[in-house]
Amino acid sequence: MRYTKKSKTSIVLQEQWEYKKGNSAQNKKICIALLKEQKGFCAYSEKHIAPTSSPEVEHFDDRLKYKAEDSYYNWYAVTRWMNGHKAKIEGFLPLIQPYEAYKTDRISYEEGIFVVTEVGDAEAQNLIDFLGMNKHELYVERKNHVKKIKDILEALDGDKDMLEEHLKVYKTELSFATALEKELDIELESIINSLEY
Repeated sequence: MRYTKKSKTSIVLQEQWEYKKGNSAQNKKICIALLKEQKGFCAYSEKHIAPTSSPEVEHFDDRLKYKAEDSYYNWYAVTRWMNGHKAKIEGFLPLIQPYEAYKTDRISYEEGIFVVTEVGDAEAQNLIDFLGMNKHELYVERKNHVKKIKDILEALDGDKDMLEEHLKVYKTELSFATALEKELDIELESIINSLEY
């Protein structure tokens, strides 16, 4: 959940932008600002969103959309697929907020899927299920991507420094960073922080 962080210095907050029905220019500005903050990655899937893709502003709690309570803390840039496959929130309450989840140890990545760290943590499990973090299609794409990067590492004779240089150049291959870090035992945070969208 590394791309769900929220910043008190966000331009969205500074400019007091509002997501409004029929205001496509303003809503597009919000989407671009969120993508910049998220380094060009989908907040929920961790997949790189190419400029030619169709990123969307996703309202985490869709009950707030177009209401006064809707705000920056409810908005995330996501792929159209993730937005279209997210469930309604009512069946998944209570849950932790995604901007809180990135700084907790309540969700981890193990053996290809996201799991709760402590058995019985219903709020964390509800977030995983609500966002569809382990949906079959996403699981398969993530697994295939990790295999591709493992193959690149093997072609580089296991040189992780060379792999990191490769990833700095081809940022789309930084998709699914949490899975890459865990399965390849590498640290990607500094590379991701250096990215511009």
